[in-house]
Parts: sequence; C-alpha cells; structure tokens
Amino acid sequence: MTISLSRVESHLKVTGGAVYAADNAATAYGYLLTSTIAFGTVTTMDTAAAQAAPGVFAVYTPFNPLKLYGYGDGSTDETAPVLQDNNVRYNGQVIGMVVADTFEHARDAASLVSTTYDAKPGTVNFAAGVPTATPLGAPVEVLAPGVPSIDDALAASDVTVSAVYTTPHQHHNPMEPHAAVAVWTDDRLTLYTATQGVMNVVSHIARALGVDQSKVHVVNPYVGGAFGGKIGNWAHVPLAAAAVRALSRPVKVALTREQTFAVSGHRPPSHQTVTLGAAKDGTLVVVKHDGISGKSQSGPSSENVANHSLTAYAAQNLHVSRAIVSLDVSAMTPMRRPVSRTARSRWRAPWTSWRSS
Repeated sequence: MTISLSRVESHLKVTGGAVYAADNAATAYGYLLTSTIAFGTVTTMDTAAAQAAPGVFAVYTPFNPLKLYGYGDGSTDETAPVLQDNNVRYNGQVIGMVVADTFEHARDAASLVSTTYDAKPGTVNFAAGVPTATPLGAPVEVLAPGVPSIDDALAASDVTVSAVYTTPHQHHNPMEPHAAVAVWTDDRLTLYTATQGVMNVVSHIARALGVDQSKVHVVNPYVGGAFGGKIGNWAHVPLAAAAVRALSRPVKVALTREQTFAVSGHRPPSHQTVTLGAAKDGTLVVVKHDGISGKSQSGPSSENVANHSLTAYAAQNLHVSRAIVSLDVSAMTPMRRPVSRTARSRWRAPWTSWRSS
C-alpha cells in the first residue's frame, strides 16, 4: 500500500522561505556559558572583562542571575531552574549567559569569562553501575496456570536462547539547532522557539517567569528536525524570556552545534538481557526481559526499556523488570527515528516519527 502525502511546506523549506525560530529578528543576542566539569560547584566567575567588552548589555551567572522559578512537574526538562544556584550537575550545564548587540560580540565576550570550580568526582560510567542498578518497583510477571516462576517456565522450554544488548548515550543533533527569540510587548511575551510541544512551552515559561499563561504566546510554524530532542524546554528558552524582560529589547539565544550535545538532553544508555523460551515447533512460550537504563540526576525522566515486551509478543509467560543507574549527566529526553515507507504503510497513518525505546 502506498500513501500519498501532500508536503505543504516543502517549497518554502527547500527555497529558504520557511522562517525558523532563529530567523526572527532581535536586537540582543545571548551566548551561553557551559560548565567544563562533570560535578561540583562554581566557586567564582570573573566577568569584569566580559562586561567591559564591546556591545555587551549584561552578563548573567549564578552570582548575578535572572530570577527564574522551577517548572514543578515531571516532564523531560531539567528539574533545577537555570542559574538559580552554583551547583554543577553535569559537563556542559549552562552556568551563565552573555547578552550583547551582536552574536559575535556575545560569543567573544563569553570567552573572556574566567570560571573556577570546586570539582568533585562525578558518576558518569554507566557500565560500572549496571551490577548495582536500582530497581524501579517489582518486576511485572504474567505466568501460565500452574507455572510457579518465569525460571521454571524457561527450564521447561524445549529451546532457550539468551543474549545481552547494550546501547550507548545518543544525541539528537537536528539540522536546526535549538533557538529562542523573545519579544516583550507591554505585559505580553511572544516567544519564537523550536519546539515539539507549544503548550508545554507556554505552561513552563509562565511558571518560570511567574506570570499567567495568558501572557505567553508561542510561535513555532516549522521545526527543522527534532526526533524528541525538542520536547523539553531547555535552558536557553527561559533565559531568553527572562532577559528580554530585564533588558527591554528582543533577545535571541541559539545553541551552538557543540552545545546541543549537552544542553538539550539525550537518550540514555541501556543494558538489556533478553531470554526466550520456545516449543519445538517454534512457538514462543517465555519472554524474560530485564532492562537497565541510565537516568540523569538532573531530570525526572527515565527510559522505559523492556516495557514493550509486555505487549509485543503473544507468549504465555512474561517477565519484565526495570532498573536505573543514576548518572551525573544531562537530562534524559525521548528519542525517535524516521519511519520507513514500509512501516508507514503497515500502520496506515502518515506518521513521520515514532518512539524507539
């Protein structure tokens, strides 16, 4: 079956007519400062040279922050509001922002900021933590009548096979890096940003700024690639929104390609042990799936590894367990992949992505 889709945006995208978030005009440009240690605290930030640099409007740090509040829910965003303390939770965490009249002035001034840390050992080795991973509740089991345990079901199978599968940290890196342009008119904020969840941005920015949601308008006609990486409301968005209120001028903050590896989350590593039991005719009788994933201590979300085995296979005996290894790394966020023409036809829906967990 072939599905014909009308690509209504194609002409604008291939001719440069599509206006993405960072294409909107601003009179001030923010450049993010990120940590160079994995764990510890920022002890000092010497910003004098940066503040005296050409075109600089402001330098924000944990010692001179823009006031922001936490989002207060369990989404994929970071739990701690940006710049509200001097703790470093992972390498590449946003610890400051320079705002200037051009991107180049902001970037150059950022290079003049001198930062010192009290570094402490961070937990970043996922494989080392697998043997002592923390269970997420009791395993889920479905057993055929008269079968005392999943291991008994495996022992009674005619054929068994077991294998371990691992996946590494993975990063999205869309063609369009994350960006936000904030414009404050009277008492209303207009925010041009690349996002997969417009209402998520509205609610979170309203909380971060301490204003009513009716005061926040989010514009996002195009997304230049996302695959889950633009679900979260990352640090550049609340910083742009707070800076425009403080400076009374439109502010643009765009991540560099390097910064997208840390600031905008990632897919965590996994360690999965799958054991199958089958009858002689090949009928699948047992599925035992033990999944372990990394979990950032900076965000509330974790990957649901192993869960799909509860619904994907018609085995009489199922066992699924989940566990996590807590790591000092950037927050976890969903990751998707493009769907093939075959898969799209099979599901009979014009999907462009689905979750691969």
